[in-house]
Amino acid sequence: MSENKKRVFIVDGYGQIYRSYFAFMNNPLKDREGNNVSAVYGFFNTIISLLRQYSPEYLVVAMDAKGKTFRHEMYDQYKANREKAPEDLHAQVPVINRFLDGMHIPHFSREGMEADDIIATIARKASENNLETVMVTGDKDLLQLVRSDVFALRPPRKGEKEYRLCAEAEVRELFGVEPNQIIDYLTILGDSSDNVPGINGIGEKGAVKLLAEYGSLSNAYLNIDSLAKGIAAKLEAAKDHVELSRTLVTLKDDILPDDQIDFSAFETSHIDWNEAIRLFRSIGSESLAKAAQRLVPASQFSLEAEQEEPEEPKEQVSAPVEEKRVSADELEAILSALGKDSPIGIQVLLSEEDEMRAAITEIHLTCDGRTELVVCPEEGVKAVLQRYLPALRIIGMDLKRAVKALRIWGLTDIKPYADTMLARWLLETSISRFDAEDCCTGFNSLASLEKKLEEKGLLSLFWDMEMPLCDILCNMEMEGILLDCNHLKVIEADIESRIEEVQGAVYELCGKSFNLNSPKQLQEVLFVDRNLPTGKKTKSGFSTDSEVLEDLSYSTEDPVPALILQYRVLSKLLGTYVKTLPELVNPRTGRLHTTFLQTGTATGRLSSKNPNLQNIPVRTDEGRKIRDAFVPKKGCTLMSADYSQIELVVLSHVSGDVNLRSAFLEGNDVHRETAAKMFDIFPEMVTPEQRRMAKTINFGIMYGMSPFRLAGELKISLKSAKEFIERYFERYSGVSAFVEKVKAQAYEDGFVRTAMGHIRYIPEIKSSNKTVRSTAERVAVNTVIQGTAAEIMKLAMMAIDRRMRELNLKSRMLLQVHDEVIFEVPEEETEQMKDLVRSCMENAMKLSVPLKVGLETAGRWGEMH
Repeated sequence: MSENKKRVFIVDGYGQIYRSYFAFMNNPLKDREGNNVSAVYGFFNTIISLLRQYSPEYLVVAMDAKGKTFRHEMYDQYKANREKAPEDLHAQVPVINRFLDGMHIPHFSREGMEADDIIATIARKASENNLETVMVTGDKDLLQLVRSDVFALRPPRKGEKEYRLCAEAEVRELFGVEPNQIIDYLTILGDSSDNVPGINGIGEKGAVKLLAEYGSLSNAYLNIDSLAKGIAAKLEAAKDHVELSRTLVTLKDDILPDDQIDFSAFETSHIDWNEAIRLFRSIGSESLAKAAQRLVPASQFSLEAEQEEPEEPKEQVSAPVEEKRVSADELEAILSALGKDSPIGIQVLLSEEDEMRAAITEIHLTCDGRTELVVCPEEGVKAVLQRYLPALRIIGMDLKRAVKALRIWGLTDIKPYADTMLARWLLETSISRFDAEDCCTGFNSLASLEKKLEEKGLLSLFWDMEMPLCDILCNMEMEGILLDCNHLKVIEADIESRIEEVQGAVYELCGKSFNLNSPKQLQEVLFVDRNLPTGKKTKSGFSTDSEVLEDLSYSTEDPVPALILQYRVLSKLLGTYVKTLPELVNPRTGRLHTTFLQTGTATGRLSSKNPNLQNIPVRTDEGRKIRDAFVPKKGCTLMSADYSQIELVVLSHVSGDVNLRSAFLEGNDVHRETAAKMFDIFPEMVTPEQRRMAKTINFGIMYGMSPFRLAGELKISLKSAKEFIERYFERYSGVSAFVEKVKAQAYEDGFVRTAMGHIRYIPEIKSSNKTVRSTAERVAVNTVIQGTAAEIMKLAMMAIDRRMRELNLKSRMLLQVHDEVIFEVPEEETEQMKDLVRSCMENAMKLSVPLKVGLETAGRWGEMH
């Protein structure tokens, strides 16, 4: 780009909205009311990043208008294949428009036209005004506009972080054609997403070759007699629609009157950053607000923009903060003036992500929320903090990580007091990503968060469950567990051999070798070569994800989908665990240290990462072999305490179903009892296969298993599956009534609660889309059951930790996975620990049916159950 010209950045509005929405598809960002704001966040995060990085003089957003365009009038099948966008994506568009208006960022849409045409029109006008244009878009159609003063800023590819500036040379590099050939290139290829017909049989390479030889498609038609017969025939066959396709892909650059394009109105100096801060805070995004605050010019500075809603206690989260570097002596003078149990905000900056390996680079502290004290990790500072911090109430975000780092550094007696991340998560458990907070922000926000927690009946959960558990998990993470790396080397060779066997079997069945990891090649093998039924569609064709392969395994007799699934499982085990686990062993401790996530699930269940212990298969030989690598230290044994069918126990308690409760109260095999009722036979007549079917239904009901899924799982007809579910609800009418009650309550309130009051918002339950609504109903029922089971586990862990400390035992709690807790127990404490753990776990919560725990000890984790 020229250094002498001013630039106008034109953002492809809907393109950026879609990209932002789907970037957070697995972990959507929500506002305080539970509304999805992923697109809003991603859209404005991009806007802010562009302004900070490129400092353009002008900025404008092009948006698509509702309804059909002139292209639909020309060709009624235009974009007919496109799937309807999700409702919660559409709902964010008015919010984005409102924010753009409030910030004074101009945005255009025009009835009957597309955003691409608006971009083309503004770009032409910019050139006439001696301005350079940068189109912020990933749409290849817009590359037809690239020229010496028009560029495309394209989103980063997989594995990249930065947007890529695309000039004429980059167009040639990407597509092999000149920018002025893009229209012909698109005409030849067509566009399946827009339903634009192309020239059948000519792909990307053929299009590039044709245009390189003849310069244009028109010229190729003029010389059709000199073309190879095959190519000529393809061009001839497309002759009746080729001009239509060309018109559909050609952008119009004259759709706005010149007097509507006033570049002075596009000046970025007009952006109201104070209003932006207020708007971003209205959706609970402090990170956007902070990013916007860095862009506030001196002429716009206003204290009004720094304040929260008037009825809330003043958090002063962005009040002017004085950052002050202090020495060890200065720090001691400040901390010594504080009384016992005084609050102190803290933020620990580390050299890398893994706090078990990282070095502390800086420690930030605040005693008043206005002054941020910055200290370096030197010995004098450590001595001061060791003297005073244990007596103070430490407040901050993600405190477990900060406290771990400080304990490793040598501050062994400190404990987390209040973690603002946990408080925010309790208020909206669907949030899995949290804005970064400095120590003053966390310190100042606690009072407001406490008030909100109290209003929603969540204050006790915060202080009496999540915060004590935070300290317990911190200890567990620091303790870690030993790993037998030599054992994993043996497994590695075995799994690699099995992968080769499965791969060979697939190649033999398919009659050719291909890349099993390539979705495109797999699509061709499954849906073209083997003519298997297609499922859901993605941008790159029909999906080959695990759900589709499972359905194909159930619904067809073709063995290939099942083999592909087996290949994926083995490959994942090899890459995720067998080869990776040894690399995660800490060189300082010689042990493996996972990280437990309190905020990792919306139900409240704990999850883990680095490594994710939840995903090691429990019931497969491979999973057990991997678990065999987890071993105790010398002189100790591993002890497993596993809740027996805890979620079914919870279901029987919350539903009050007579038949289900009686099975547990009488100590019967609940799956055998269910089978007996389902098949109208005596329990002793139940076969293993019938018990397996009953077990599938028992657990499936909690997860809202559909008849189709049940039919696949049990390999029975859809009609039989429907009858099974109907019969189940007839026999267990209390469960049926409970399910309907939870769904109705969730629809009325917009959320559900667990036994201890944990809230999960489910706004999708009011969706007009039946599929979305059905999923939300399943989530509602499952959350009540699984969330309550999670609370029982947390209460048990707290009780066990308390008793172990009271008795000053040497045993250590190491892992919590699913419904199981793993301990490292000195041999002399084995019997004492068995009694202690059983008592604590079976009495964790008083239910109408008994909680039962299975206890085992062994030299390897995989040897148990």
